[in-house]
Amino acid sequence: MAADKEQSVTGSASPLKDLLRCPFCSGPFDWRGIEDSTGNTESGILYCDCSWFPVVAGIPVLRRDKISEQVKSLLEGGRYDDALLTLIQPGIGLPPMWRFASFLPLGNYLRRLAREHRSQHWKNRFAMLLHRIAHGERIPLRKLLDEYYLEKDHNYYVLRFGQPRYLVALSFVNILPRSEKPILDLCCGHGHITRSLAQQAINQRVIGVDQSFWGLYVAKRWIAPEAYYVCCSADHALPFPDGTFSAVFCSDAFHYIVNKRSCVRECLRITQDDMIVLTWVHNKQIRIPHDGVPLSSTGYHSLFQDVPHRIVADEDVLDGYFRQQGPDLSMQPEVTVLDQKPLLSIVASTHKEIFRVHEPFAEPPHAKGRLGINPIYRIEETGEKQTIQLRRTFPTRFYEEDHSQYKQYMPENVELDAAILDDLAEGRLTSTVKQLIDQCVVLGMPEQIDCNPNVPVGADA
Repeated sequence: MAADKEQSVTGSASPLKDLLRCPFCSGPFDWRGIEDSTGNTESGILYCDCSWFPVVAGIPVLRRDKISEQVKSLLEGGRYDDALLTLIQPGIGLPPMWRFASFLPLGNYLRRLAREHRSQHWKNRFAMLLHRIAHGERIPLRKLLDEYYLEKDHNYYVLRFGQPRYLVALSFVNILPRSEKPILDLCCGHGHITRSLAQQAINQRVIGVDQSFWGLYVAKRWIAPEAYYVCCSADHALPFPDGTFSAVFCSDAFHYIVNKRSCVRECLRITQDDMIVLTWVHNKQIRIPHDGVPLSSTGYHSLFQDVPHRIVADEDVLDGYFRQQGPDLSMQPEVTVLDQKPLLSIVASTHKEIFRVHEPFAEPPHAKGRLGINPIYRIEETGEKQTIQLRRTFPTRFYEEDHSQYKQYMPENVELDAAILDDLAEGRLTSTVKQLIDQCVVLGMPEQIDCNPNVPVGADA
């Protein structure tokens, strides 16, 4: 981690400064950087006509809450590490037994002390982990996420690059038109699609927006460091001038946004109706766990009634993907058909040429990046030194049920010549490697992610 701050200076803002506007007063920002002993001014404070907002690790935090106030004080006091940890710290709970403490004398007081102790213990442990990374120690992203999420609820992030929702999103990333204006990845999470957008873009900046600072920090540090990031809510005004972007992309998130009409209006404003793509959107007609606040296909049509658009079923897009075919946007499926589909994608644009059957992919989009074994597979011994066995291993029963499409394109077991690992390490596209890519057994992933499927959970590299 960076050293503590030593002095405040007036410095140049990040490349985001000229694009940003205050989401509360629409005014431009003045930047005051805070320099550390290495001369790094990635952190600082943005001032507008109505307020101020902290910037930590190059990420503006455009929120008004108590945490932002704490972070500002820490930055001004030269405590950069504490500011970062304050922003990324998850909610720290207590074991169920502490529920009964409220019936005891001083029970609530003891609960508060216990929570503060657990919180400080997490900070100390995680600060040490980040310190080791900052000093060059190679630690798998799986290890980092294990420590952050306390070995819970992180499988979606570790295994993202082979998930059906990721492949559907890639199908739409591939059809974005070229432009000099940047692309916005709305609700970008940990930056998996942000990375793909950056790979697709030519002479375009890609900006990721999310309300989770931790997700943005992971994206900037490990998943898609070539992009820029802003921490703010998608439920309110977006912090950009009219017509800033050529496209807004949002994957596996729109159904969680409560104020959907406001969000769509903002997306139309900042793109001037150029292009909006929403993928893996849940359908209210078919409810499933963790589906947020979805609408029916009729409801989604109403949101975009003032701009040309298409709503298609994700299962059809996924089927086309494995035929190396781009999405078919030539016709609008009937509402009665879409009502039977659990997951939908929406494309809205004033560019009518986008509404067609899109060309086949020149190469599988999921193969871009450093090739490695899909981390959902584990290597098992076969008894033969020259062969290895890959076994598809779902982390939980719920994960398996939520990703049943895996079984349609990923084999459960694969026996291979052990030399395949050397081929992948050297980037050799042999016929076997190409076949494994087609089955999503081999994926292209960021350089910063350890692709070794045998790294045990919680283990160092």
